[in-house]
Amino acid sequence: MRKTFYILLICSLILLSCKQNKGLKGTWISAYEFNSKDTLTNLDGIRFNQVITFEKDYYTLKEFKFIWYEEIARNKYEFKNGRLKTYRNSSDYDNYWSVGNLIDPLTKDSLVLIDEIGLIKKRVYKKLNDSLKNKSNQIQLTGKSFIREFNKQIDTLTFVNDSVFINTTFLAKQTKNTDLNWERTSHFGFDIIFMEYTLPYIIKNKKGNTIYLSAFDKIKINFTLTEIE
Repeated sequence: MRKTFYILLICSLILLSCKQNKGLKGTWISAYEFNSKDTLTNLDGIRFNQVITFEKDYYTLKEFKFIWYEEIARNKYEFKNGRLKTYRNSSDYDNYWSVGNLIDPLTKDSLVLIDEIGLIKKRVYKKLNDSLKNKSNQIQLTGKSFIREFNKQIDTLTFVNDSVFINTTFLAKQTKNTDLNWERTSHFGFDIIFMEYTLPYIIKNKKGNTIYLSAFDKIKINFTLTEIE
């Protein structure tokens, strides 16, 4: 009887672990970071540029190469009882140090990572649906200028080359520096733009001279880039 109980208990724990991992699997993009003591309105929080994909045992993290020390990481992870443990070396699961984060909450379309050191910093990620994947390789940005209609605001973006862009609104209001950095990356089928001082963009498709994109803050934001010819 006791043996049967332990077998059932082990099976239950395995099923619970599989269920947790299943909820985590997929691709998640950064939305905003905040202090747990902050009071957030609809579009508050600090922007940061990351995209992370969880598979069965491994995660792949892509960060903005002009900001982060480690641009791409692929390592093992564990997710048990609301705690995410990511390992810094995939070849030795037991002996290499790990980084721990709490996940609270985890829903079907959002997760919040809480830094275990101090339990103050929180990072919010939104899950990407496969419908957002760009199936076209004909969308070009470098060397072109666009009118951006974003969150009821209109400005101009010029992608000078594959790493520098000019934003008329940002330049006019905040800085005299014309060299702002950007990066375009392909991550598990998603076509993503990282830029300084803004949210990550997901390129979806193009019709005529208009490119359709999405971004995530507390809500999903759909917007366009229309090429200036």
